[in-house]
Formats: sequence, structure tokens, C-alpha cells
Amino acid sequence: MHQPEPSDFDDAPAADPVSAAALARGVAERQVAFLDRLAEAGTRMAEALAQRTVEEAAGGADVEGLDRAFQKVTRAVRLTLALQTKAVKDLAALEAGCVRVTEAAPQEDPLDQRRRRIARIVNRVVADDEATAWKAERLCGRVWERLSDEDIYGDVLSKPIGVVIEMICRDLDIPVNWVHLAREAWAVQEMAGGDETSPFLAPDGAYLRWFRPPPLAGAP
Repeated sequence: MHQPEPSDFDDAPAADPVSAAALARGVAERQVAFLDRLAEAGTRMAEALAQRTVEEAAGGADVEGLDRAFQKVTRAVRLTLALQTKAVKDLAALEAGCVRVTEAAPQEDPLDQRRRRIARIVNRVVADDEATAWKAERLCGRVWERLSDEDIYGDVLSKPIGVVIEMICRDLDIPVNWVHLAREAWAVQEMAGGDETSPFLAPDGAYLRWFRPPPLAGAP
């Protein structure tokens, strides 16, 4: 059986980089155009839902279903706009003939890291409660707005996580099951630290005794 030699492919047509770039550019242009139409349609739908909600609320009707629909549509529009932005950047890179170079991701700022961690915890609290789960997206947006404004809660790095969560949930009327939260790793660590400002610790350390994890085998 004949084994192919390098010379067997000498006359094979090479891939045309210009044609490949043109194909990629055409795909990117169609994606941008499609996302543009999708964003416009979603925006019109959101505006119609908002108008209908206002009208029905003025008439005393229950608009909870409309409010949920509005939240879903606006979320879809935001996602579409994010995809559109990425597609436009990709198209610009193709037009400029840019070659992307993968770079190491920069280390996250400690303040942003703490904010995101607190936001994730509050998001779980909201999602786990039937009274707030249906409006989770709206509440989570307000949580992030408050965390991003240092004038509201000050330096979140200088406070225990539980303290910041307590302030946020009190301000936004979010019910918290502290007993449930106390089982999470971050809360156990906070209780072990003994900071009396933590909502997990009573002045006499009662919560610390209730929720302290069992000692490891062989520990004193």
C-alpha cells in the first residue's frame, strides 16, 4: 500500500487566508445585524410591558405576572447587548487584522472579591426564600448597587461578612435564616474569629457555642 510522501501534497491548494478572513468577517457582520434586531425587538417588548404594567396598576389590577415578565425580558435584552458588544469587538479585530494574544488574567482586587462574595451569599438567601425568590433579579441588582457605593456601607473589607449581609438584608427587607447561614463555611470561620459585631455571636458568645463545629478526632 502506497504511503503518502510529503511530495504528494506539494500541489495541494493551500488555504487562502484572505478567503478565511472574509468568511469570518461575513459571519461576524451577520451576527451583529441579528443581535441588533433582537435587541430592538426586546426593547420594544419591554417598553410595551412597562406601559401595560403602569396602566393595569393604575386600575388596581394585580401586576405581579407582568412584573415578572418585564424582569425576564429586560434580562434577555441585557444579555443580547452584551453579546452584541462582544460581536462588534470581534468584528473590529477582524477588520484591523488583529491577532489576539492570550494574557494571564489580572488578579482580582480584594475589595471586588469581597463584594462579589457577599453578593453571592445574599443572592442565595434571596433565592432560598419563597417570599423573595420571584423578584431575585431585581433584589440582586440592588444588592450590587449598594455594595458598589462606599457611602452606604463604608469599607466592606473592614467589617465581618455577616455584618454587611445583615445591613443589606435589613435595608432591603430580605428575610434571613441565620441558623441556616451559620452552617456555611464562611460563617463558621467568622464565628471562630470571635468578632462580637458578627450577627452570629451574642454578647455572651451563645451563638458561638451553638454553632461551633464538632472538634476533630483526637483534638483536645
